[in-house]
Amino acid sequence: MLCGVRDVRDYRIRSGSTNEVVTRGSAFNIQAASLHLGDFNRAEVENLLRQHTADTGQAFAEEAVSVLWTWSCGQS
Repeated sequence: MLCGVRDVRDYRIRSGSTNEVVTRGSAFNIQAASLHLGDFNRAEVENLLRQHTADTGQAFAEEAVSVLWTWSCGQS
C-alpha cells in the first residue's frame, strides 16, 4: 500500500534529458484505479487495535489508546 495526501496516480515520471512528463502511467505503475480511505472513528481505531492484540498478543493500555486517538484523530 502507498499512503499519502495526494493520489499516487498524479505523480509522473519525467524524462532525464528533456524533463518532459512520460505519459505511460504514474511513477508507481498505478494505471487503473486508486482507493481513498477516509479517517477512522474512535470505535474503529479501538477495533483495529483489538484485532492486532488478538493476532499478536500485544495489548494496548487504555492510556495508549487515548494518546493514539488524540495524536491521529483516526487518520488512515
